[in-house]
Amino acid sequence: MMGAPDAPPPPSTVPVGARAAVYALVVLTILNFVNYVDRYVLAAVLKPLHQDPAFRAVSDAQLGLLQTSFLVVYMIFSPIGGALGQRIKRKYIVAAGVGIWSLATLWSGAARSYGEMLAARALIGFGEAGYAAVAPALISDLFARDRRARMLSVFYVATPVGSALGFVLGGFVAQHWDWRHAFWVAGVPGLAFALLALFMAEPIRGVQDEPEPAPTAAAPQKFPLGAKWIYVTIGGALMTFTLGGLAFWAPTYFQEARALTVEQAGVWFGGLTVVAGVVGTLAGGFLSDAWARRDPGAHMKLSGIGLALGVPFTLLAPYVPGLTLTLAIFFVAEILVFLNTGPLNAALVASVSPRSRELAVGINILCIHLFGDAASPALLGRLNDLLVRGGMGAAHARSLSIASTALPLLLGGLVLLVGARTFRPRAE
Repeated sequence: MMGAPDAPPPPSTVPVGARAAVYALVVLTILNFVNYVDRYVLAAVLKPLHQDPAFRAVSDAQLGLLQTSFLVVYMIFSPIGGALGQRIKRKYIVAAGVGIWSLATLWSGAARSYGEMLAARALIGFGEAGYAAVAPALISDLFARDRRARMLSVFYVATPVGSALGFVLGGFVAQHWDWRHAFWVAGVPGLAFALLALFMAEPIRGVQDEPEPAPTAAAPQKFPLGAKWIYVTIGGALMTFTLGGLAFWAPTYFQEARALTVEQAGVWFGGLTVVAGVVGTLAGGFLSDAWARRDPGAHMKLSGIGLALGVPFTLLAPYVPGLTLTLAIFFVAEILVFLNTGPLNAALVASVSPRSRELAVGINILCIHLFGDAASPALLGRLNDLLVRGGMGAAHARSLSIASTALPLLLGGLVLLVGARTFRPRAE
């Protein structure tokens, strides 16, 4: 007698369908792209903004604080966004965050004083905080573990592409119209794309991972963060210090040390960042997924190797003769650094249990920005001010401040390589 057909698994254990998973990944990636356009359009227009009568008395250190204000608010509210992601549908947090940061970008273009601009940039950080904390965990619940680094690489490839478009868009619009128009052009798309987030599927937390044993008196629930998470976070913070400082000041470097116009600096550095970011990010995801089948520490190892190899290129790039060679060396450095994007985030979500991911990502965001790019734009601006006041020429001072970012890159690579020796994915 033929047995009854197998009953379907309970809905709480069924992964989201392939089409819904791809739709959500596409929406999240587009929003990440818009996120970085809004974030880095400021870097492209620093010089024309500084020439505006409302901002003419502002120092380089104060300009750096515009980025710092965004990042301070961003990192403070990211753990709160992560905690909310454990209680509220994550797609609602995404949609609300995108709407807030897009409106704040429009406000940046309307700012009439330094204080007003500072407040607008801080509000962008508030909008991004919830989105950034829940998106990687959402993607981890949409795709199986053996595809996770690749899918996160697709998501994070929007980082260099969006940053680069921010440079290109900001430079082009500022050159042909006004620096204020650059913010208005950048801010509008996010308002439309935020609506798409409301139609995303909401996967069950941990559905792509092994079931977790329920905590008992004999085996109480463990503290969600541990040594593996700490290694990933320290390495990420050091890498973020370098990337944040370079992204903010590189367009100004090309204007001061290489005599490019605002538009040329945005186009050249932006174009370089797009290609290097796409190549490095996608290559890192595919290479680390393949390597991780044999070595559970592969994600951290590949990230550490990429950062360490990028050190000599970061040191050399500001000093070599000729624009072409400078761009070529920056290009290699960016490919090596961007190799880590997918692997390092895959290591992050694997370092904690599924029930803790949103909170772990939120606290990771707090730490990497607190000790990373919240400080680096202002510190590099301060270093440049001190060097110029000490008698160094403006071009040489800017070159030295750019080259100094190689040190945290080296330290970050070493931390990740040490941490990879004991790394094991955590599912308990």
